[in-house]
Amino acid sequence: MIGTARRHPKLFDRILVWIDGGDGDPFRSADQALAQALRTGVHYHVWPGGHNAKYWDAHMPSYLRFYSRALAACSTVSQ
Repeated sequence: MIGTARRHPKLFDRILVWIDGGDGDPFRSADQALAQALRTGVHYHVWPGGHNAKYWDAHMPSYLRFYSRALAACSTVSQ
């Protein structure tokens, strides 16, 4: 995905993406690389925590709000 985003950045221009991770997440560098490769439409966040259920449970309401708004915006654009 990162390579595709780097080679074809316009492919992802109209997609809104939320990427986040904990400061103790072992995938943090890959998350950051993907966020940089996507460039537009990315909401990238790093908060305290790791790559575990406790972290995700704490942030799930934010994910759902973000994607609810993103999907609602898509449905109004396509009509």
